[in-house]
Order: sequence, then C-alpha cells, then structure tokens
Amino acid sequence: MPNSRSHHMAVNNMLVPFLSRVTTKTPLFGIIWSFHAYMSFWCGEISREGIIQVP
Repeated sequence: MPNSRSHHMAVNNMLVPFLSRVTTKTPLFGIIWSFHAYMSFWCGEISREGIIQVP
C-alpha cells in the first residue's frame, strides 16, 4: 500500500508546519488539535475544512 503511506506522509507534511506554528502560541490547543486530526485520520476522514477526505 504505497499510496496510503505516501498520502499519510503528505498529510504529515501539511500538518506538521501548521501544528508547530500553532503550538508555539497555544500549546494546549495544538495538542488537542493534533490528537483530533490523527484520530480523524485513523477513522478514515481528515477534515478540518474538508480539504482531505480519505474514503
């Protein structure tokens, strides 16, 4: 499953810089948001604003 792996890496490449910027300002929010994002990813849908949808 190279596709799902590369998709996961693409998601990380988008999330990590954003999260690191957010966490420097509001650590608690960043932790909660990253946890929520990963739980959503494992449940099969990442969507903060519906940018990424995994079937």
